Amino acid sequence: MASDSTIKGFAAGAAAALVLVYLYKKNNTKINRFAKNAVNSVPGNLYPLKCMSDAKLEELKENIEDVLSEREAKKENKKG
Repeated sequence: MASDSTIKGFAAGAAAALVLVYLYKKNNTKINRFAKNAVNSVPGNLYPLKCMSDAKLEELKENIEDVLSEREAKKENKKG
């Protein structure tokens, strides 16, 4: 049979879960508004490419090409 402390622990966990469900349902509108605002505040595009100068775009392109060539070299070294 389950010990007394196990039963108390289960009851405490169940009570905590019920309190959380109650608080969520009570504040559902506020929680949903907060979640929506949190998602909308994250910028969708971290690199505004249209606003970058040609020199910055060229530098970014070169950096990407360097990273890709390094990855290709690592793949070739593993194969050969």
